[in-house]
Amino acid sequence: MDVSHVSTLRVAFTPAHIQLTCDGVYLALPKTRTVIGVWSLQDLSYKVGTLNPCK
Repeated sequence: MDVSHVSTLRVAFTPAHIQLTCDGVYLALPKTRTVIGVWSLQDLSYKVGTLNPCK
């Protein structure tokens, strides 16, 4: 299985201050200073999206 990037979300804060988060279905972790990646654990090749509250 290959993991591929589908989309990103920009955030208004530094994701470095965010810990890895997992609820058993989704996994969220910081990718860059302003992007948080969210993946489905049921299919790691599918990226749910990114968080962008600063539009």
